[in-house]
Amino acid sequence: MPRQDIQLAERQVTVSDDDALPRSLATWAVLRTRALDELTLQAPRVPVRVVTPLEHTPAPQARVLRRMVSRSLEGGVCGLAARVADVATALTRPGEFMARIEASGYLPRELTSAIDDARRTVGASAAGVTALNIAPPDPLPVAPLPTTARQQFSPGRGVLIERPVTSVDEEFTQVPHTAPASATDLPISPPLATNRLAGTHVAGVPIHLSDQLLHRADVARLQGRIQQRLIGPPATLVPAVGAQIGILGYWPNYPAMATTAALPLDFCAVPASLPMAHAVGAVVQRCAVLPAGAPLRLLNAAPAGARSLLLASAVGLNVLGGDVLSLDVGTSPEQEFVVTSNVVLGADPIGPALVNLRSVLGTLHRTGAAVQRVTVAGFMAAGLVSREALPGDAVLFCSGLLPLPISGVLAIEHGTPRAAYVRYLQLPRAMPLPAPPLNNFALTNTVAVDSQGRFEWPAIARVAQLEIAVMYGGLSVAPLRFAISYDSANLLSILVS
Repeated sequence: MPRQDIQLAERQVTVSDDDALPRSLATWAVLRTRALDELTLQAPRVPVRVVTPLEHTPAPQARVLRRMVSRSLEGGVCGLAARVADVATALTRPGEFMARIEASGYLPRELTSAIDDARRTVGASAAGVTALNIAPPDPLPVAPLPTTARQQFSPGRGVLIERPVTSVDEEFTQVPHTAPASATDLPISPPLATNRLAGTHVAGVPIHLSDQLLHRADVARLQGRIQQRLIGPPATLVPAVGAQIGILGYWPNYPAMATTAALPLDFCAVPASLPMAHAVGAVVQRCAVLPAGAPLRLLNAAPAGARSLLLASAVGLNVLGGDVLSLDVGTSPEQEFVVTSNVVLGADPIGPALVNLRSVLGTLHRTGAAVQRVTVAGFMAAGLVSREALPGDAVLFCSGLLPLPISGVLAIEHGTPRAAYVRYLQLPRAMPLPAPPLNNFALTNTVAVDSQGRFEWPAIARVAQLEIAVMYGGLSVAPLRFAISYDSANLLSILVS
């Protein structure tokens, strides 16, 4: 079909159905990853989708992100698709591409920082070059994979190069079937059309992220009964009052149960759940919280997941944020700590005020709940985060929990924008003692066994199986192994002779 001139309002455009569509106007996958259940290391059994969060996104970014469409396949493969020309700014600019994985029964997993890490920058490049020098490197795969099969820039994948000035578009090219000279070498075809300064951002299309492990949203509550067998006649069972039970070790996923030894206990329960994500190596400290200023109260109920509080008065709070608040003061099950982002005062400076938070609430707080500004002091080292954490996790993995008291408050990444303060509860712990006798253990942080022989532990999450030690009357039974279920009750029955 020959080209035609068409008048669109005050513009005249030329169209032709026979001309090849520019690759930037075609629909491409712009983000690709795979979601796995961290306990099974398999794809979740529920639909998985990648979404672009728009609720807290500035309007210009939201308009771009809204043009992306979620796509998913079997096996947990998921991502986003769009016309590259429509979303080019999000692909090339750090902080502009926000996305997360959602699946029923799992905590949302933010992908924004991983997307930013997947981008590269190029050295100064002149128009006409057929290869770019990128940093950080895109590693070359080891044998038996071909050297062209890279994570971000494998052959056939699109290459979007940040525009040099706002008056032109991003340049969209492709990776040819040419073996790269090194991990920092990025062949492109066609050649670069315009000079680029050092530090220009470049992104593979689609941006490819490594497997993302999803955390279960549900927790497991281990309950049980321990009884002693009395020799008759007749033989009877009586509650083993005074028995002690503790965790000797655990397995983080179900496949590990058959292939590796148990890991020593290195996690504690967080009753109100973690409000922020924390990477491995984040600093954890034990701390004390002290009341500061006049008591406050909630004017309206604040549900779990809310990012703001309506207080009857915000007298004493910094309007620029940074205050630590204790909610439901003195009500142990619901008490949690939040950090303010800013305060929006009404017409009356001592009247109702909206307090925005740096993170979401972990539990419901009812109308009239006590709110207290606190200061955080008395810091003592408690180790480092040993397993990455997501908002909503009910446990914290940390390297230095052993010497801590059974309960208290932990400060995570104190002094940073990601600071979080959480109550913690130690889980019952068992430590092997030198033999003889065999299976002799020292137990700490134990949970009382009642007059009926029953016990219940704090909530457990993110573990597949426990190795449990039992001591009664100075003697023990051989360690027990108990597989945790997150879909049904966890009832443990123990019999000692």
